[in-house]
Amino acid sequence: MSNNDTALHDEVKQPFLSTTAQRRYTDNLQQAEALLAAFMRGDKRAIARFESYHPQGKQTDFLPTLQDARLLVSSESTRVRRLSLEKLKREAKELYKALKIPEADSIKRFRQYHPHAENKPATELKLADAQWIIARENGLTSWPKLKEHIELMNRAEDQLRKPRFDLDSDMKTLHIRCGTDIQATLPVCGFRGDFLEVSNPFPQGPVPPLDPVNAFITTRSQFIKQNYAGYVPDERIDQTPREIEHVETTLRELPGEYGRVALWFEHDPFDQLCMAYVLTHLTRRHLKHTKIELIQADSFPGVTHFIGMGQLCKNPESLVALWQQRTNVTPA
Repeated sequence: MSNNDTALHDEVKQPFLSTTAQRRYTDNLQQAEALLAAFMRGDKRAIARFESYHPQGKQTDFLPTLQDARLLVSSESTRVRRLSLEKLKREAKELYKALKIPEADSIKRFRQYHPHAENKPATELKLADAQWIIARENGLTSWPKLKEHIELMNRAEDQLRKPRFDLDSDMKTLHIRCGTDIQATLPVCGFRGDFLEVSNPFPQGPVPPLDPVNAFITTRSQFIKQNYAGYVPDERIDQTPREIEHVETTLRELPGEYGRVALWFEHDPFDQLCMAYVLTHLTRRHLKHTKIELIQADSFPGVTHFIGMGQLCKNPESLVALWQQRTNVTPA
């Protein structure tokens, strides 16, 4: 093992890693080591993975390192997998056969994902159990739920093929998101409403009351400039007070011409505190005749490691599917 590889192993001992992050690191490292070993043995599937997903994978003299394998495994965990029912049926049959042998990897998957693994002997497993494992590996609770999701995605994909389609044209809509990652994709999906970016890092720094508004803008602007100037282009960082003022003005003037406000947020603290900030403003407005709808996700079927909605933009039908599952935000 090289010195670099030893250093990679030592990284897992860093104290700042959470238990979840450390477990993910360890799992990824083990998968990377197994993938690299398989490549060195000449395993066709391992070679195909590098050829498909590594920039130099198809070069004749390509020889991956452990770091290459780690990056490939890590990127695969965040890649959005478009689920196919036919492929998953075949995968379930292959898993069922492997469980009957039994193969070590299939037993590991069984113990990790089957909800009754402790009480159910592997010898009693049926095809339905393999399907259950496949569904849970892809973030859904059951095989029927997996089929429902695939049908939903198929309908969303069919809608995208229509020459002209609108998803929010039934009323004037304002889409609010903490960032711009989905802004360019929304029109592709058929959204015609306006877009408002809220990207104030509320988990950090002082957060004064919203009034007086000038004090709020000044305090937040000063903190962002002092701490983010080295990471944001000068022209953008200089616009910080104006951006915060624009968001404040827009939220304070709602509903205005809008019949619907659509909130696109995730599970992490940055998103949730931005959403709390928006909801605080909404509680102060007269919105009896305005729809407030929430599109929220902390996972997505086919994505092992869900980071955010921006991941889904390469598959626009994913955002359409999320929209179809939106919920109403009640006054309470």
